[in-house]
Amino acid sequence: MSATAGRSIVSLVAALDALDVPRLDRDSVRAALGSLALVKGWHDGLHVSMSRRLRDLAASSPSIFPE
Repeated sequence: MSATAGRSIVSLVAALDALDVPRLDRDSVRAALGSLALVKGWHDGLHVSMSRRLRDLAASSPSIFPE
């Protein structure tokens, strides 16, 4: 996995998963939203890459239907 802002996606997701959201203060919420934006950006980029790859595979194999 690629690092994002010096932290791995796995560590970002683990930190987000461990949050006790009702107890967060303003600065903690802002920091968490920043981490969430990094994870979302990584996710969106990976989704685009995978979709392109599936289309490439489908072009060479009629048994694959990209959806």
